Amino acid sequence: MRVAAQSLQAIGWATMANEDAMLVGRVLAGETEAFALLVERHQRWAINLAYQLLGSADEAEDVAQDAFVVAFQKLGQLRRRANFCAWLRKIVLHQALRRRRQLARTAPLEVDVGDNGASTGHQTAVAVHQVLRELPDHLAVVLVLRELQALSYREIAAALGVPIGTVRSRLHAARDAFRRLWQAGR
Repeated sequence: MRVAAQSLQAIGWATMANEDAMLVGRVLAGETEAFALLVERHQRWAINLAYQLLGSADEAEDVAQDAFVVAFQKLGQLRRRANFCAWLRKIVLHQALRRRRQLARTAPLEVDVGDNGASTGHQTAVAVHQVLRELPDHLAVVLVLRELQALSYREIAAALGVPIGTVRSRLHAARDAFRRLWQAGR
């Protein structure tokens, strides 16, 4: 049963990659309106990834928008059109980490927790983002990609341009650091 579900998922990803490749081809052929379809297909996860690194919905939307602008400007540099999603992930990560460093140099990011009636789940999410912000970029990004985005080690290695062994060691260090910070805050 699990194998069948994985096969269906693989077929879904392959279909999506083929559709992305077709849309990229249309954009490169001068049909710039097709890029709006790529944005529509990938905007939600791009914002989600940025949010997981930044902890701010407004910042995440800005980062995703910036990433799509960069992607549009550099679309001609994409080597394999079917890899648009992975290529866009790299751009979103780069933009989010750049913004994260900018925020670290300025005032600390405030996360709105709402009134005292905020749900426990929301409070936990806010606490997780606060701990993630305390981690160094290279640890926070592997933790977000593995634990929150559920990427494989291979996908993380490709997104970061590092060997799988580096992903494994960073992930181990990230989990340890997160655990220490979490326990210290509790």
